[in-house]
Amino acid sequence: MTIRIIGIIGVVFVAFFWAGCKKKAKDTNHTYEIQKAKHSFLASYKHAALNHDNAVDNLRIKANQFNNINIIGFYDQLKDAWIDSWHAYQLLRPFSRMTGAISSPLIYDRDRVENVTFNLSFLDSTVAQPNSGIVFDDVNFPQINSNVISAAHNGSTSDKTVGYQVAEFIIWGEDNSVQFGGMRSVGDFGISSEGQRRRALLTSSIVNLRNEFTSNYTSSFEDQILKSSNEDFIRFAFSGFLKFLEDDFARDVLLKPYNSQNKDDELSRFSENTTTDIVSLMDAVELFLRGKGIEGTESEYYMVDLIGDIDPSLKLEIIDLIDESQLIASDIQGNFDNAISSNTERIKIYEMYTNLNSISQNLRSAISKMGIEL
Repeated sequence: MTIRIIGIIGVVFVAFFWAGCKKKAKDTNHTYEIQKAKHSFLASYKHAALNHDNAVDNLRIKANQFNNINIIGFYDQLKDAWIDSWHAYQLLRPFSRMTGAISSPLIYDRDRVENVTFNLSFLDSTVAQPNSGIVFDDVNFPQINSNVISAAHNGSTSDKTVGYQVAEFIIWGEDNSVQFGGMRSVGDFGISSEGQRRRALLTSSIVNLRNEFTSNYTSSFEDQILKSSNEDFIRFAFSGFLKFLEDDFARDVLLKPYNSQNKDDELSRFSENTTTDIVSLMDAVELFLRGKGIEGTESEYYMVDLIGDIDPSLKLEIIDLIDESQLIASDIQGNFDNAISSNTERIKIYEMYTNLNSISQNLRSAISKMGIEL
């Protein structure tokens, strides 16, 4: 009997020991943590997608309203709607670069959404080429509507008719000053033939911009994320985020104008909105990594917490770099035209660029420790 009891105890001990080993092996794969991170990723993505849907819909409404009644009050509302929608788009940008085994519902032609540089005189009059562009060309463009404007957009040249910056130029006008943005006035959209055609161009361009975003969040995408393998999910989420962080934000928004000191390279040159854009882009970084701005989510475990479970020191360093970069973004003085020429502000811009690359390196290091190559 005693021998039998000892045998049973031995079997139970072995079973617990085996289960403990199995649990330990499972933990090294971070399966439980990654599953939690999937939920927080979906919450962040859904927040960005729905927020942008609402904002770009409102932009289209305000454009139609101003097209019908071109008064100063509606003109100001249109400007505010463009700024709100553009900032909402910044939150969406980290999710727009994701590719891999998972099919993203966020599919749009980037060339028809964002163009920092394009041929202004193809659209409207400029100082160098007065009375030019579609607004004045009633021979090649006797009618201006969304179909005509969509067809006129050329992805292989600088002739663009669709995109946020295209709409920004039409609304604010050409930027010919370091101190101020475009000098367009509500009178430029008046009852003259030129004013009516400019309003038609603006409305048509914004309709086409809205049409680029056909579907941003679907239940099938949610199923794909939750059922995906650890490796597929990490590659999908972080490869896109790092492309946004390193290329779209650090290189294009900060380093390029820093090096060139050319106002034409800034993100929102016509509205002089770039310094606020940078704050929005930092909000996008925080939304992806820390869930900033999400209300009512059940998840309190975010992507940066996953990094912390892999290496706590990397998480702390990333958080410090994010907080420091947020402070820098909020502390850039004046408009961006002046900032890229000011020694004091240039130090801030380059420090922020360095911080973003350090965040990227820490993320890559953590992912490498998981045995996943991006």
